[in-house]
Order: sequence, then structure tokens, then C-alpha cells
Amino acid sequence: MPIMEIIKSAMAHEFIIPTYEEYRVIFWAVYMTFCLLVGLHARYSYYRSLSGWMILAFFFTPLAALVFLFVAGPPMEAKEQVEADLAEDLARRKKKILEDGGELFEAETTCKVCGNVVNLATREGIKPPVFGSVGESICQKCSSPIDTTDGV
Repeated sequence: MPIMEIIKSAMAHEFIIPTYEEYRVIFWAVYMTFCLLVGLHARYSYYRSLSGWMILAFFFTPLAALVFLFVAGPPMEAKEQVEADLAEDLARRKKKILEDGGELFEAETTCKVCGNVVNLATREGIKPPVFGSVGESICQKCSSPIDTTDGV
């Protein structure tokens, strides 16, 4: 019988009640995960340094680092990278349309304001999207919204 009491005593005190050290490990694991998420967001959304923003998030908290990142925005050098990514995306869309047996002119329409011909499938003649604007099609020449309901 004394063995059962020892087991019950050990289970009640050591396994149920977490210790201070366990809470510290959980806190730092979650904190470092958020630092990593800030670094990944900086890298893939703003073309910034993953490790630099992770270190910044570690020292200033991830929330403050996100605020700094939103204020800083993408660097000027990233403009070329964004344009290269958009050109690569355009080429990939064209290739996919042609592989599927479609024709590139099926999704063409004209801007009602300036008459510019735009292709909604390949995004030719459409301004690149700005951060935060999702699904908008804006003419590259006159900056007016394009009606996407009718095609030529």
C-alpha cells in the first residue's frame, strides 16, 4: 500500500501542476515563432531581410516590429523585383492559357475612358496591384477602373 500512496502523491504534485520552467519554455517557443512569422512576412511580402526583421522582432517584440515593417514598406530596390515577379507571373499565365487550349484574346476588353485594350487573363495593360487592393483592375494608361463583366 505505501507504493500506491507514493505514486498518487507523485502524480498529484509533479505531473498536474506545471512548474515555472515549463511556462518559460512555452513562452519562449511561442515568442520565437512570432519572431519567425514577422521575418517571413518581411521577406516574402516586403522583400526585406528575414534574419534582420527576426532579430528586430526579438528585441522590440513582434508586434512593434510589424508596425515598423508597415511604416517602412518595401525598399525602392524591390520595385525591380516586383516588376520581375509580375513579368514572370504574366509569362506563366500566358503559357497556362495556351496549354489549356485557350486563346489569349478571349479575355480582352477595352477601357471605357481611353480605349486601351487590356487582357484580363494575362493582366496586360492593367496596373500592378497595390498593397491592400485585392481584385481591382485599373487601366495602366488612364488609371480608371476597368469593367470586367464584358469581354471582346
